[in-house]
Amino acid sequence: GTKTASSLPRKLTSLGAVTQLDLGQAVKADGTVWRWGGQPSVPVQIAGLSNITQLIDFFALRRDGTVWGLPGNPRLSAESCTYRNSPSPVQLPGLSGIVQIAQDPNSNQGDALRSDGTVWTWGFDYQYHPRGVPLGGSCTPQAVQGPTGITEISGSTALGPDGAVWTWGDNSWGQLGTGNTDRYSSGGAMVGG
Repeated sequence: GTKTASSLPRKLTSLGAVTQLDLGQAVKADGTVWRWGGQPSVPVQIAGLSNITQLIDFFALRRDGTVWGLPGNPRLSAESCTYRNSPSPVQLPGLSGIVQIAQDPNSNQGDALRSDGTVWTWGFDYQYHPRGVPLGGSCTPQAVQGPTGITEISGSTALGPDGAVWTWGDNSWGQLGTGNTDRYSSGGAMVGG
């Protein structure tokens, strides 16, 4: 196609009904995932993914509670991980019953919330991994030790059943909201508690 800048929004007519957007990717109402930008410059379906309910960066949550790494995933992984730069979707090992996925935009770490209220994490945040996750991270998702009965996650932040907010990880600039710049890798700290 022609390379032309536009100051006005343009409708991607080839997508149809979309339920979620994520950085040049979309989940359509039928549960398929579509990607565009660079090559190809028009939306194309990612083969091998169906029944997707949530999409975040290079990971997708399937309706059956499994998590899948998307093709070409250069992040959240080490060279040894099977889902790194894979040409097709790869199911992350050990995750089932997942109801939500998240990613901390400031790290190479992904998180998943299981229906039993536990939080699982994977990837490679070399300095600020949660307790229970090996130094340097892990290809295999690991349970985050600490808060239980979690109802929602957003990056390295979790909402407890009593409304308390738990957070962990890098806090170099006070971004965890704990009132200090301490690092929390041992189960997290309650914000404003």
